Amino acid sequence: MRGWPTEDFAEDMSESASDFGDRDAMLVTGPCENCGEEATKRCSRCQNAWFCDRSCQAAIWRQHAVSCFARSETATWWGKLSGGAPTSGADVETIHRERLEFRRAVAATFERKKAAAAAAAAAAAARAREGQKGDMKGKGQADKEESCAVCQCEFTVSGDSGEGICCPSSHFLCSECTGVFVSSILNDLETSYPPKCSMCRAEIPVLSFERQLNPQQQKRVAEFVAQQALAADETMMRCPCGYMEVRADKPVLWWCQLCRRGECQVCNQLLPEGTSTSAEDLDVQLRPHVVGCAGLREAKRLVDEALEKGQKMACPNCSLAGRKDEACTHMSCPRCQSSWCYLCGLSVQECNKEQPRPGRPAEDIFLHNAGWEVNPKRCPMYLTQILEVDPSWLGDWEEGDEADDERCLAYFHRWRTIKLLQEVQEQVGTSAFEQIWLHFASIRNAGYSLEEIMGTDTSVLIDREAFADSLADSQLEPDSSEAMAEGIDSEDIGMAADSDSVRSEDMD
Repeated sequence: MRGWPTEDFAEDMSESASDFGDRDAMLVTGPCENCGEEATKRCSRCQNAWFCDRSCQAAIWRQHAVSCFARSETATWWGKLSGGAPTSGADVETIHRERLEFRRAVAATFERKKAAAAAAAAAAAARAREGQKGDMKGKGQADKEESCAVCQCEFTVSGDSGEGICCPSSHFLCSECTGVFVSSILNDLETSYPPKCSMCRAEIPVLSFERQLNPQQQKRVAEFVAQQALAADETMMRCPCGYMEVRADKPVLWWCQLCRRGECQVCNQLLPEGTSTSAEDLDVQLRPHVVGCAGLREAKRLVDEALEKGQKMACPNCSLAGRKDEACTHMSCPRCQSSWCYLCGLSVQECNKEQPRPGRPAEDIFLHNAGWEVNPKRCPMYLTQILEVDPSWLGDWEEGDEADDERCLAYFHRWRTIKLLQEVQEQVGTSAFEQIWLHFASIRNAGYSLEEIMGTDTSVLIDREAFADSLADSQLEPDSSEAMAEGIDSEDIGMAADSDSVRSEDMD
């Protein structure tokens, strides 16, 4: 190469590209890039390097290729110089260095691709030698045998067919287990999406997951993703025909732009089409929505939220809501992995707990169950234990009846829903609260009457006075009885914790 341009040479470059082309044509000889002798042949690509013959060009081609630019690219470079921006040799050198760095990056990428192709060819040859050679499919990938990470069955992965799911850690799922995995994700999108591998918890590529979905499932996932992307002041309008619209003004009445289907966004009733109804009839049919639904919209929203929240309990850390099974009240959030009590809704850090024994962890949720019979700030481990302290907890329940955890859970959520509805009544007023029950059929059919809501005492969930009276009748000192109860529970808790530690040590 000739070296970096000087300032005098840069001044000459300020002429137009055509002038440079005329001057460049006058050059008929130059020093050979390989041997330094006077040469009469130039590189046909860049027209800037001189060589004695083809052997000299081949000998130094690897070094010359990095700075070899096409004639069109070179003309663009000279045009950039003639534009007036670079006014010194340093500017010319900077631009030329940028070109060289770009070319080196392209060359490095090309070398990496060549190395990857060579490695893939070597791996294919190794598989062929090991007897795993198959018909080449897709982008050069052969069929190969894999083991399902769930059922451990052997199945064939056919090139780039997209059958089954594979995580970034190469944990494969067969077609049967893939169907079960997809169903489990779709049943709880709020918690499980984006999907993660059940073995290593690595996030599965979204495209790999979506290839396993049918059109209905793809539509459901697309609506969920769009719903999650909405801003706080935005609302998504949906029509059964497939049309969706995002609105920030939250209209009371909305018509689909495709099929002209109308719906009230408050009571969800269908609206008449304006083209087939007279103006007078249309006004009569829309007036209950424009006046009644619009005026009670905010109050109905609060009632709907109370009805929904009353049937679930939310994680105190991430607000993920759900309903527990027939197990204990100790909850572990699948999203944030925090521990909390299902009955009071407090995390293990915030709930009231007994002082742990020396050497035991303070963040033990079992300490929240110690002495719950006499301490209103603590909760039982099982809902059925409440009947031992408050026999009238289920209302018409008698000792001979079967009271399982499901029945106790239903009673708890009904009590919680009524309590939330009473809070809404205090917030919106009794008059507006009664109008909601009269105006909206969906609220009337929710299973709660105004008489039940207004007449139910929700001040206390568990009545512990009966248990205190039984202690007084047995002529035991309250302090000693409380200490006895707490001591027994603490001992049991300590035994459970010790057994857990033994199991963890065995696992280690």
